[in-house]
Amino acid sequence: MIGKTVILHCNAGPPYGLGHLMRCTGLAEEAVERGWRVVVGGRIDPVGCAYLGQYVPAADVVDVPTADAGQWLATAAAMYGANVVHADSYLLDDLPAGGWVTSNMQDGEFGYRVADVMIDPNIGAEERFVAPAVRAETLLGLPYFPVRREVRRARDDRPDAGGPVRVLVVLGGTDSSSRGPDLVDALLDEDPGLVVTLVVPGVDAAGRERLAGRRPALTVLPFVTGLPALAARHDVILSGAGSSMWDFMHLGRPLGLLCVADNQADAYRRVVAGGLAVGIGEPPYEDLREGVRRFVQMIHTPADRADLVRRGRELVDGHGAERIVRVWDKLAH
Repeated sequence: MIGKTVILHCNAGPPYGLGHLMRCTGLAEEAVERGWRVVVGGRIDPVGCAYLGQYVPAADVVDVPTADAGQWLATAAAMYGANVVHADSYLLDDLPAGGWVTSNMQDGEFGYRVADVMIDPNIGAEERFVAPAVRAETLLGLPYFPVRREVRRARDDRPDAGGPVRVLVVLGGTDSSSRGPDLVDALLDEDPGLVVTLVVPGVDAAGRERLAGRRPALTVLPFVTGLPALAARHDVILSGAGSSMWDFMHLGRPLGLLCVADNQADAYRRVVAGGLAVGIGEPPYEDLREGVRRFVQMIHTPADRADLVRRGRELVDGHGAERIVRVWDKLAH
């Protein structure tokens, strides 16, 4: 028997990235586990739809053009008798009001909307959050980051002992900075003994030629749905500074971070300044190779690697989705 219903809105794929979908997936999994009906609507590309079908098969997925999202949310909430309407998008205006609880995911000022439940699951959110004039439940900081089940399952996996150091390079679901080949060159120039896996959705002809010259030390993969399991088979990770870095901290992997978008800058600077990851750089990437040099130094300093693992796991405990859906349960009628 279906109990309560939540409508989730996000977009996924170029030019939106995949982070919004990943966070919604964590919430959808928890809601389904608690007996909720889940409807996901947005402009979600085939890769994103396949991901939802694999990990949240009980969810209904509806294609919604970005310009129509606000009207669709109001219509879908009424049609499905929604108890909660949740948005994770930088493009939507206001959430539609009605006989449902509104819930909103933001990253600082990006995606800020007034809602009954306002969530900023990022480092420093407790300090920078702008409280609305109306009463709202505010869920702030990394305890509310919705780690997905596939990430939690991979937490205790370990790469094979011995052999060369395995480095995973993944700059988000779309690699909007197009820096993957540059990072591979810098890593293998700094330490030719590394074994590198680059996850990148697409590379131009010049990039393909450069990467071909780096084999067999390099493996290039397109977008993979089992990224957490892949990450768990690597010793260290060089990541974009989007929401995936919290997944990798939960997994217990030492991180190097590259800031690849404006909305990542605040978290990137806080994490690097707090000694939680090695900073590789941010636009215009004038010191990229120096950042890679620091990253490789960390790789070969066991005490530094162990410290990053310990601190990252303390920050991201994996129960964020549970905490959020518990609040929905409390407020929804």
